[in-house]
Amino acid sequence: MENPFIGYTVTSNYGTRVDPINGSREMHRGIDLVKANKAPIKAFVGGTVRHAKMATDGSGLGGYGNVVAILDPAGTLHIYAHLNSINVSVNNRVQRGDVIGTQGQTGRATGSHLHYEVRLRSTPSYGYGYDTNPTNYLKAVRIPPPTLRAGNRGEAVAQLQLLLGVSADGIFGSITGSALKDWQRKHGLAADGIYGPKSYQMMLSL
Repeated sequence: MENPFIGYTVTSNYGTRVDPINGSREMHRGIDLVKANKAPIKAFVGGTVRHAKMATDGSGLGGYGNVVAILDPAGTLHIYAHLNSINVSVNNRVQRGDVIGTQGQTGRATGSHLHYEVRLRSTPSYGYGYDTNPTNYLKAVRIPPPTLRAGNRGEAVAQLQLLLGVSADGIFGSITGSALKDWQRKHGLAADGIYGPKSYQMMLSL
C-alpha cells in the first residue's frame, strides 16, 4: 500500500518520543491516527478477532482502553486501541474495509485518536514487545492487480487472501472464492468471486 493511512492525520509516529502524559522519553510502539471522534475505524487487513473489549493491566494491552486485536493469516497481530465503541467479537473473521469500531479516547489517552500497532507475534501477552513499524508493514502489503479467479496460484493470491482474512496459502480455492464473494457483497459489487478491475479499485479505496 503506497499510502496506508489515507483519510487519517498522523499525530505521532512509531519510535521514541516524549510521552504526552508523563513527559519522559519512551518508545511509542504504534502510530497515532486521527479522523474525528467516533468516526468509523476500518480494518487495514483481514484476519480473526482475538481481543474485543476493554484491555486490562498486565495483559500486554494495559492502558489501551477499548481494544480490537486482529490476527492476520500471516500470524501478525494488528491492534486498534482507545476505541470509543467496538463492533466485532472474538473469533469473528474480518476483511479489509470492515468497520471494527469507532475512534475514541478510552484508556491512557490525552485526546480522541486511534493507536494502531503491529506485533509480529500474538503470544504471550498479545505479543507485547514484538512490535514493528506499522507504516512499513502496511506499505509491504501489496494490493494485488486484477484479474484473479478460481484455480490461480502464487504471491498475488496470497496477498489477496491476507486482505480477505483467509489462510494465505497462495491457492485460489473455494474458501478464497467464498470470502471474496462476501467482501464483494459488503461493498456493493457483483458477487461473482472474480477479483477483477472493480474489486481492485474498491480494495484500493478502502
